[in-house]
Amino acid sequence: MFILNFIPGWFFPALAIIALLVFLISRYIKLAQAQLVHYLSIVVFSLSLFMCGANWNNDHWLEKLRAETAKVEQAVKDQQIANLQLDAERKEKLTSIQQATQRERELNKKFIEVLKSKDATVQNILATLSKAEQDKYAALNAKDKAAADKKLQDVLDNAKACPTVPELYLEKLNNTAKGVK
Repeated sequence: MFILNFIPGWFFPALAIIALLVFLISRYIKLAQAQLVHYLSIVVFSLSLFMCGANWNNDHWLEKLRAETAKVEQAVKDQQIANLQLDAERKEKLTSIQQATQRERELNKKFIEVLKSKDATVQNILATLSKAEQDKYAALNAKDKAAADKKLQDVLDNAKACPTVPELYLEKLNNTAKGVK
C-alpha cells in the first residue's frame, strides 16, 4: 500500500477515535441529520479501523523486508571477507607450491648432474637428496635399503649406458627415492 507511506501512523487511529466519539455523540443529540451522521460515523470508523490494520500489516512487512535486507547485506559482507581469506590462502599455497617446485627442479638438476658424472655411485645419488629424503632412507630397514640401492644401481647402470636420462624415468626415480609408490 504505497499511499500508507505518506500518511502518518497516528492519522487512522485518531480518525477511528473521532468517528467513535461522533457515533456516541450523534446517538444522544437530536438533530435533523443526526441519523445520517450516526451511520456515516460507523462507515468512517470501519474504514479507519481497516486502514489501521492495513497500516500495521504494511509496517510489519516493511520491517521483515528490512530485516531480510540486513541479513543479505551481512551475508554479502561475510562472503567478501571469506573470499578475501580464501584468496590469501590460495596465494599462500600457490607460492608454497611454486617454491617446492623450484626446489624440486634444483634437486633434479643436481641429481641429473650426479647421474651424468663418470664416477656416479649410489652414495653420490643419496647425497643429492634432501635432508628429509635422506632421513627417510636412513629409517628404512636393511631389506628395503637393499631394494632401494638395487633400484638406484639399475638407474646408474642405465644412465651410464644411455647418453641422456628421460624425464619420466627421473620422476619415477625421485618418487622411489622419496618412498612414493
